[in-house]
Order: sequence, then structure tokens, then C-alpha cells
Amino acid sequence: MAWLFGGRKTRERDTTQTIYASSQRTPQRTDEELRLLWRALPRYRLMLYADARSNDDGVSDALQVKALTHVIVSLTTDAAVRLLAAAHTSGAAEVITCLREPAEYYCEQLRRHGVRCALEVA
Repeated sequence: MAWLFGGRKTRERDTTQTIYASSQRTPQRTDEELRLLWRALPRYRLMLYADARSNDDGVSDALQVKALTHVIVSLTTDAAVRLLAAAHTSGAAEVITCLREPAEYYCEQLRRHGVRCALEVA
């Protein structure tokens, strides 16, 4: 049965690789160093743009508000309505400022829901 599960040699090799990998540790950074690294990372603005078809009826506005609150969990319904109103009056509104990866995720998810948005470097 040893040949079926890879035998003892496979386990010894895996253990050796694990020991070798765990012996190569990166130096620990202080809280202040981590704070400076986080501050140095670029921030991105998620911009919401006015949609021409949403001016016709309130159904599209309601769907956009629902999409905003569903994708960006920290956004309340009232804040989403205010953002949408600001986007209608001025053409664009800043939804959130965050790091690149979450900003790209939010933008991608909102676009899947049919919301017009884009990223800008803050």
C-alpha cells in the first residue's frame, strides 16, 4: 500500500522542504514601519458617473442604489442616494478612496450591476 500513497520517501521529502522553508523567515517590522508602508501606497478614487437613462425613471436609480449598497458594504442607503444625486447634478461623484485592489474590485462589481464608474488616482 505504500506505493499507492507515495511511500515514505515522499513524506520525508515534503518534511525536509517544510523545514527548509520555515527556516527562511523575513525580518519582523515594527508597527511604525508598517504604518509608513501603508501610507506610501497610492490611493484610488472610485468615481460614480451620471447615467443618462436613469433620468427617465426612478427604477434605474433604485437599482443603482441597491448595487452601491450591495457592493460597498460600508455605504448606507442614504449615502448612496446622496451620491447618486450628486452624480446627477455635477456629472460625477466620489464614492470611496481606497487602495488599488479593493478599488478595482468595487469598480468591477459595480460595472457588472450596470453602474457607470471609473478609477482615478487620488
